Amino acid sequence: MAGVETKVEQTDDRAALVARLRESKGEFEVEAAEAGREAGKAWARGAAGYGELKHLSDFTLKVGGDLAKVIYGAQACPSGVLFDAIRPDQADDADAFAEFAEAAFEGVCDSCSNDPAFVMGFIEAAVAEFDEVKDEL
Repeated sequence: MAGVETKVEQTDDRAALVARLRESKGEFEVEAAEAGREAGKAWARGAAGYGELKHLSDFTLKVGGDLAKVIYGAQACPSGVLFDAIRPDQADDADAFAEFAEAAFEGVCDSCSNDPAFVMGFIEAAVAEFDEVKDEL
């Protein structure tokens, strides 16, 4: 019977672990998205050029409702997808990416800036800032 009890305990422990981590994951994603929105807004207001914001806006229109699928599907490098959208002519330029990341992700940890929820928040905020002023340009 001891083997059965151990298995039941492990199952209960696993269920508790999954529940706790699921909740923690949700909190992490909310925090990452908020950090992304803050960074995206700051970048749009302070460092982004018209062409970069236009490219990003066009990218979001092109992918439409599939934006999350594109960003979350880029498991290896969501921030690379962001950079490619903003500077398509420099997509393979590591130095240009480093320059962009320094300006766009200032004060954000590297692993955070590459989190899909962060990148989604960044895009949403940067495009919202652009959309607010583009008709005045």
